[in-house]
Amino acid sequence: QFWAAENSLEGTLPTGIGALSLLRSIVIYDNLLTGSIPKEMSGLTDLNWFDVSVNKIGGRIPETLFESQKLEKLFLNANKLSGTIPPRIGELAQIEKL
Repeated sequence: QFWAAENSLEGTLPTGIGALSLLRSIVIYDNLLTGSIPKEMSGLTDLNWFDVSVNKIGGRIPETLFESQKLEKLFLNANKLSGTIPPRIGELAQIEKL
């Protein structure tokens, strides 16, 4: 698990995050993160909680974010995301909270 909420963290989510294949939770809401959600998130096949809400993350939501069929909680609110919500979000059988 990686929890670093409410810490005034700056910078971007590293593309190498996808190599952490056993990571189950990324909870980094309420920081000052910028950039975009890396497409390399596809490597996080055990991810069940992803919360990057209340940051300054922009760009599109990558389809690869939905590779983990274990994703239960997904929070992307209060960012600068653009584009449409990928249709693959409907394939998340375990999702409980959006």
